[in-house]
Amino acid sequence: MKRRLALYSDQSVPASARIDERLMSLIGRPRPSIGHIAAGRDPRGYWFQRNAAYYAALGARLTEGVVMASPPDAADWQRLAGCDAIHLSGGNTFFFLRALNARGWLPKLREYVANGGVLIGVSAGAIMMTPEISSARLCGDRKVRDLDDLSALALVDFSFAPHFRLGRGWMRKLGDHARRTGRVVLGCSDGDGIIVDGDVIEPFGDLAKVEP
Repeated sequence: MKRRLALYSDQSVPASARIDERLMSLIGRPRPSIGHIAAGRDPRGYWFQRNAAYYAALGARLTEGVVMASPPDAADWQRLAGCDAIHLSGGNTFFFLRALNARGWLPKLREYVANGGVLIGVSAGAIMMTPEISSARLCGDRKVRDLDDLSALALVDFSFAPHFRLGRGWMRKLGDHARRTGRVVLGCSDGDGIIVDGDVIEPFGDLAKVEP
């Protein structure tokens, strides 16, 4: 399967440097351009600027930004599609999915990956790469109204639970989720993550894997 993905729990901790290095080799271009899709509101471009600084430190350029809470522009997708990679931000995963559906962007993102684009997901953005987003409840996301179909990008076949903390409470929640969905769930602590390169899945850190 042709896919290049990076799933982060968080990018704000030093341990993420291990995944960052692998991400840059995955993109494989000097000073790559990265598009940014903000899941929710971004007053005064705070998250865009913060992430621009993050990627600049890696030698990449955050060149295009779209905020899901803003009115759509017909040119938004064309600008993003021209980037070497696209960053899907954190936020409320349910709101993010509803907004992506409203714009008709799920099939566009799948096509982008199929055509060789790199997709980067942080927290909610990483959950968006899974078959459906019900694992977002494990880290406290509240469901929004008028969203009955939780189907997402289905670029991987497992569930993803960011911000995982080792302990009985979390392990019980992961187990319940795995049994309810019939799908493997991976609990990922901040600083850890996953790189997917074709059919190869590369874990970074000590991910908790729970079978159905």
